[in-house]
Amino acid sequence: MRTWIRVRFDSATRTADHAIVELDGQPIGFTCVTSTAVEVYLVRLMILPQFQKRGFGGQIIRETLARADARHLPVRLRVMKVNPAKRLYERHGFVVGEETDTHFVMVRSAQRS
Repeated sequence: MRTWIRVRFDSATRTADHAIVELDGQPIGFTCVTSTAVEVYLVRLMILPQFQKRGFGGQIIRETLARADARHLPVRLRVMKVNPAKRLYERHGFVVGEETDTHFVMVRSAQRS
């Protein structure tokens, strides 16, 4: 990896915000969720290919949404336009709010319990 890419990634990535997703003690992916006083941001959700389409990503999204709902906050994320996970996010109530040449910025409005 090019040095400048590594430096940029390291400066923008706080390991404290990341969590390893495990199944029976085996790592199967990771997630990164940050929050402010006005929103929750699902920065990253990655599940290893052999564990995809088994509900793990959906469970993480539901848990993230439940925590946001408890605080009455919207949840925002970015997904690459070529990523089929966009459909997963849509099933959980996310809608495209804006887009760039490469990404959709999606938001799921705050819900009242």
